[in-house]
Amino acid sequence: NSTIYLVACNLHFLQNEGRKKGQPQPLRRKWLTGVLGFLFLSFIVWFPLFMFSTGSMSNSDNPVSQVKMNIGLKRYPDIYHAEYEKTVSSIHPESKWYELESQYTSISNLALTQRAEYRNELQSIVMYPTSGDVWSISPPAWQTLAQDMKGDNKIELVLSYTFLLGLTGKEVFASSVHELTDTEKLNFAKVLDGNITEFEVVDLVPAFFRVASGGGIVTPLVDDVYTSCTLSMGTLESNSSSTASTEDTEYHTDWWNVVCGDCNSADPANDCEGPHFYTISAKSTFGTYLEGYSILGLYILVIGTVAGYVRGGFVNSQVSIWMNDLPRVDVIRELLTQLYLSRLHGDLVLEEEIYREIIDIYRQPHEMFARTGIYKHWFAEDEDDIDEQEREGDGGGEGGGGRGRVCK
Repeated sequence: NSTIYLVACNLHFLQNEGRKKGQPQPLRRKWLTGVLGFLFLSFIVWFPLFMFSTGSMSNSDNPVSQVKMNIGLKRYPDIYHAEYEKTVSSIHPESKWYELESQYTSISNLALTQRAEYRNELQSIVMYPTSGDVWSISPPAWQTLAQDMKGDNKIELVLSYTFLLGLTGKEVFASSVHELTDTEKLNFAKVLDGNITEFEVVDLVPAFFRVASGGGIVTPLVDDVYTSCTLSMGTLESNSSSTASTEDTEYHTDWWNVVCGDCNSADPANDCEGPHFYTISAKSTFGTYLEGYSILGLYILVIGTVAGYVRGGFVNSQVSIWMNDLPRVDVIRELLTQLYLSRLHGDLVLEEEIYREIIDIYRQPHEMFARTGIYKHWFAEDEDDIDEQEREGDGGGEGGGGRGRVCK
């Protein structure tokens, strides 16, 4: 009965349109079809992009819940490793963002739309000032590093970060590189030789990170706002490496302290702040919940599904012509209505008889043709070619192939 109803609605539309035989399709229908087709194709193209873009923000904050940080030298073991942060704040109020805008020109110069979004996503992160691991470098490598620091080689400190997002549970990775100046290299070598205990590295840690909700690799938000830090080596004197002599060298227990900010304490692990920075965590998008799917996979899924429906609408369409192109449906609908009323009133014998008649009609094309008439898809008055069935029958009455209320 649903197919009959759809055919009846189509007939009702054609009747209201009033197109005469030989007339072209109305211009409004062409425009409507074109506009709807364009909107449909636009939806297919943009829907996957929207799912994975920040334009599809949900109302859920996705703050950073945990941070890991490493500072390493290329070709040498890491000098600093922190498995956990010292403190991670909740999302700051907007007043904190306005304070940073007044403090940093690079932040105030961001696009207005970015600032409006970022001011509700700001967190501050403070890492431990003392590495969680000892510096596992061999004495020969220690000496080689000291020589490299005194030479003209390019030495870089590589900082890597891992942000764990609290809502989605995804990890976001970031990195930054600082090339040591000649002065910093010389001071580094002096620390290794035991001549000094600490030295300053200017502009070591980026001050801001934009953390995307979908995971992946991110870069510092701005390129000119960094924090300077003081590097010092902690040593157990009774069991320390020595570069002065290669004899009687025991297993060493040396570690690095990375203090960022003013601190004159002799106990930096407890009294000083380590590397600190701000994170701007994007709110979760709908795409972040599609775990394991990429935008390419979503495109294949959406386009494949739509293509399947389109193909199904055209393949073997000749099989459904006898049903989809009926010129009138009143007789068939009347039988179906009687079938429904028989069941409603509990007359199961009559229901069986009507059901048998309907099945016989559907099994015999000539019976269906006798009850539906000759195909016609124009319904305006045409005195030269009016179907004989419409002259003598009830085709113009309610529910017929003429102008009745068939779509009900």
